[in-house]
Amino acid sequence: MNRTVGYCLLVLIPVLLGFTQAYAQQIQILNSDELRYDGKLKAKIGRGNIRVIHDGVYIQCDSAIISDNNTMDGIGNVYIYQPDTFDLRGKRVFYNGNTKQARVSGDIVLSDKQMVLTTPFIDYDTENKTGSYSAGGQILSGEDKLTSRLGFYDSRNQMAYFKQQVKLVNPGYTMESDTLQYHTASQTAYFKGPTVIQSDNNRITCVKGYYNTKSNLASFTNRATLFGETSVISADSFFYNRNSGLGKAFGHIVLHDTTEDIRVYGQQGWYNEKQKIAHIYAEPMAEKLMDKDTMLLLADTFFYYGDTLNKRLEAYPAAQIFSEDMQGVCDTLLYLVQDSMMRLIHDPILWNEKNQITGDTITLFLKNKKMDHMKVRYNGFIASELPEGRFDQISGKEIDHYFVDNKLRMVDVLGQAESIYYSRESDTGAFIGANTIS
Repeated sequence: MNRTVGYCLLVLIPVLLGFTQAYAQQIQILNSDELRYDGKLKAKIGRGNIRVIHDGVYIQCDSAIISDNNTMDGIGNVYIYQPDTFDLRGKRVFYNGNTKQARVSGDIVLSDKQMVLTTPFIDYDTENKTGSYSAGGQILSGEDKLTSRLGFYDSRNQMAYFKQQVKLVNPGYTMESDTLQYHTASQTAYFKGPTVIQSDNNRITCVKGYYNTKSNLASFTNRATLFGETSVISADSFFYNRNSGLGKAFGHIVLHDTTEDIRVYGQQGWYNEKQKIAHIYAEPMAEKLMDKDTMLLLADTFFYYGDTLNKRLEAYPAAQIFSEDMQGVCDTLLYLVQDSMMRLIHDPILWNEKNQITGDTITLFLKNKKMDHMKVRYNGFIASELPEGRFDQISGKEIDHYFVDNKLRMVDVLGQAESIYYSRESDTGAFIGANTIS
């Protein structure tokens, strides 16, 4: 760079700064009970009922020092306001008329048409109508009370930003998060970090989403979990209406009944919190923990009724059962939790060891997480596989089966009983012939 040009720039920069400051709108004194000029301080010193105006913003206080460089230091009953825009009160203020920045301290109360903010001190931009605090603060908006350690409020778009130890208290619930945005006009909270929403009925955990505290509509993403009294449901995303208690879930759904060790999985579903009903579909599957095994259930769709007095699982159509000791198929499966009873309806077939069991309806009773006994009603039939393609067969109107360690050990046949069984040599095991009993 040419030395002459460089020298001119060095001289010009402070001149331009002085020019900008000199022609910036000056703080105007509207009232002061006492006013004098201090030549050493190059400032006006006022006492009693100080009132100034700068670019449409009014500042009032008990006493003030207003310097020639367009700054003001005010003490006592500080009141900064712009009609129909904002009101800011505190005990002390330092205001820079060149930057339009105010630092206010001491029992701060900032308010507009949508909210009231309280904090120990605040930095406020009177031109952009934004304020920030770093020593803890609280915002009241409608029925919502928000507190945090760090905060920023933009009154132009009515958006507040909170960070660290964020807590939103509403008459119906409490929300805690690390990072939260809040729109005061719509009373909507947007969270972008681990968040917990606690109410008398449930607890919700999530990472990202929004909650409208006025309409009680919410959307949760990045994995959300709803904890109820006896059940937990989680999904990749969750839409929830607290007023109606209805929720829609999408992606990797897991419904867990914590008292019965039942889990239902799927990719889509809805949940009625008030009626405690869940409907899960799109690749659904359920599992019931047994004594030393897990029973898997498959079907096109699952309904789970979580009411304590009538808790049940319904699976249909094309229901299937898989466990180490039993497999089965039917059109509709009902599991009645209260009675530990599983009912297979419409063309049921069960396989246990080498036995195939059929009937119009098959009811399986569980006890201590094991198969205890089973009832086959109407057209009951058992076929037990033998070597060389033979089958022992039993049929009857009703057949009761009894299990020991999940193995079929005894059968009672009631009504229209018939049996075909094969006799064998005791020493060689060779088949002698078939016997028929009716």
